This record gives sequence, structure tokens and C-alpha cells, in this order.
Amino acid sequence: INTISKEIQTTYKCGINDYFIYGEVRACKIFITENREAKSVALIGNSHAQMYVPSLLQTIKQLDKNGILISMKGCLPTVKLNISTACYKEAENNYTSYINDPMVSTVIIGLTYYEEYYTTKDGDKLYDKDNSLIIEAIDDLIAKIQIKGKEVYLIAPIDIPKRNFTSILSRKLHFNHIDDNEALNLL
Repeated sequence: INTISKEIQTTYKCGINDYFIYGEVRACKIFITENREAKSVALIGNSHAQMYVPSLLQTIKQLDKNGILISMKGCLPTVKLNISTACYKEAENNYTSYINDPMVSTVIIGLTYYEEYYTTKDGDKLYDKDNSLIIEAIDDLIAKIQIKGKEVYLIAPIDIPKRNFTSILSRKLHFNHIDDNEALNLL
């Protein structure tokens, strides 16, 4: 339980020396193997991609691959539509960077989407009442990556709770407003 109190942050923090220019974008080295011929795993997406880094890091190391994170904060990695024209342009730049990199053999997409409106490349707003447009855009991105001969994996969105339980619990534990036994009863 004491570990929970230390886990207030949910986003992977890239070290300042781990950022690098990657094509026309900024990326983060999450692991670099000593094997000079090693292929790379590119983790792409919005802030949800960042939160998956700690759980993927051990696997990337075991596979003896390099790991890079291309995070877009609030934007989506999709190149068919996005949440704004600025995000659309950023997604295109990111896509160009990893799709044209012969060392990237695997792309992992981690994202969440809870928007009602999305934007096309031309700036047109589209209402997506049932998520069918965003699902189509994700399918389109996966197909584009596969056509280039890269493995692709999708980490689907996680449910967003009505309240921030982890943050509330960790703060209560950290500031001794609740003891370990009381915390276990809440789980």
C-alpha cells in the first residue's frame, strides 16, 4: 500500500537528456540497447501512451530493442482526423518520422479518445456520436503502419473513473489520513 502513496503521477517523465530530434518532431529515448543493429519499438499516442512506458520497458529490454516514445500530449496519433488542425499536422509529422524509419520494426499505439467532435485535415468538424469515426481513423492508421511492414499493437483506452481514486487514496496514505488497513478495506 505504501507504494500507492508514491504513485501520484501517472505520466512517464522523459529525462531532459533523453529527448532528441526525430525527423520533424521531438521524441524520447526510453531505452537504448548496446546492440548497434537492434530494431526499435516506437510507442506513439497521447498522454495515455506515456503512462504505458513503465509497463512496457521491461519487455523492450528483454527483446533487446531500442524504445522510443513519440507522445502528443492531448493530440491523437491518427492521420485521418484529429481533435484540431494543429494536432492533425503534428500527427502527420510524427507518422512520417516513424513510418520512414527503417529501424522501427514495431509500433505500439496507446491512446484514449473521449471527444464528440473531430477535425479533418481541411479543418471541417465532424460529429462522432458513436465513436465510429475515431475507430475508423484508428483502423486506418493501423493499416497504414502494417502496409509498411511494421508490427503494430493497439492499447485500447482505459475507463476513466468518475473520481480520481488513485490520487485521493495516495494522498490520504501519504498524509496519514488513513492507515494501510483502512486502505485495504477500500479496495
